[in-house]
This record gives sequence, C-alpha cells and structure tokens, in this order.
Amino acid sequence: LVSRLEFGDGGRRYEFALGKDHHHLFCLDCGKIAEFNEDLLEELQETIARESGFLIINHSLRFFGYCHRCKGKHLHEVKE
Repeated sequence: LVSRLEFGDGGRRYEFALGKDHHHLFCLDCGKIAEFNEDLLEELQETIARESGFLIINHSLRFFGYCHRCKGKHLHEVKE
C-alpha cells in the first residue's frame, strides 16, 4: 500500500505505507523531508488510547522548520 503525503506546499509525495510508524521533518526553505522514528511518541499514543478509551488506528506528526543546511539563514526568526 502507498500513502499520499501533503505538506501544505501544493505538492504531493508518496511513500510505502507498510512498516513501523514514522514521522516527518519538513524544511520550509529547501523542501527537504526527513523521516524519523521516536519510541516516545509510540508510548504517548498508547497512553492516550488507554486513558481516553479511544481506539487509535493511525496518527500523523509533522514538524516544520529548517534543516541543518538552511537554519543559519533563519536563526534570527527563532524566538526565545
């Protein structure tokens, strides 16, 4: 199976839907998309399901920002 990904930039990307859940980092400057896995997020999903009584079948998490190559141009935008 294939999943369609939309990141709000008008483009569409596709990836295989099989395998372990993963999440995305999206660079707002160059458009690079990186995948990452984080077991803490899976634990959080299990906690939310258990405490809410909700049967979660899928979730999506996307972080938008700047990759290591682009972030230097945008450091002034980061608010402390």
